[in-house]
Amino acid sequence: MRFSIVLIFVISLSLKGFCQPNPLGTFNRYIAENWTGEYLRIGQYKVKGTPYLFGESFDGKLVFEGGAVTSRDKVLYNLYTQKAGPDIRGEILETTKQLDEFSMNLTEKFGGQTLLFKHSRLFNESTLNVYFNVISEGSKATFLKIYRIRLIPDPTNMYDKESRLFEQYFDYYLFTPGNLSKVKLRKKDFSKALQSIPGAADKIEDSKIDFFSEKEIAVLIAEINQ
Repeated sequence: MRFSIVLIFVISLSLKGFCQPNPLGTFNRYIAENWTGEYLRIGQYKVKGTPYLFGESFDGKLVFEGGAVTSRDKVLYNLYTQKAGPDIRGEILETTKQLDEFSMNLTEKFGGQTLLFKHSRLFNESTLNVYFNVISEGSKATFLKIYRIRLIPDPTNMYDKESRLFEQYFDYYLFTPGNLSKVKLRKKDFSKALQSIPGAADKIEDSKIDFFSEKEIAVLIAEINQ
């Protein structure tokens, strides 16, 4: 039974990766199978893994409220607390300054791209307290991603009811002036979310892009913003 549950877990991650290239799937699987660090105690659970995006810090830049810019050797992003900041001996340096945005230059094993994050309040969003990864931004529409984390049963230790695993994942959003919509990578979601923008429906209908591709959607959003 335990083998079957683990197999289902691994297949699920693999299928997600097949539909959309997702370094997080590989990272989650590696942590589940190879974790040798200490467990974190969260409530009644002992949790395996790390709350930090991809488990480590990356070269990047921090922009604080008021426009103060700080370049750091390493930036950490805690998905569980939705806090980011300079990496000081494996922990985020606490500061009284409000962090508006930051960037992280991922290493090649995690895709090699630079991720830009902006706080949700910059999009006049009051119900969320998160950092949006900005994929494509413009005056008419902005394509966003939220990196999140959740506690799931440890697939390698299903008999221990207190054992949990940090699973990192993400959701997509579209921001248009005055409206934020959660979307999946499918044509009908983007058509609905962008229906108020003149000309957007025609561009979506005429496009030949693969709506499972984040990069191709980003190009489409850029065209709509022209």
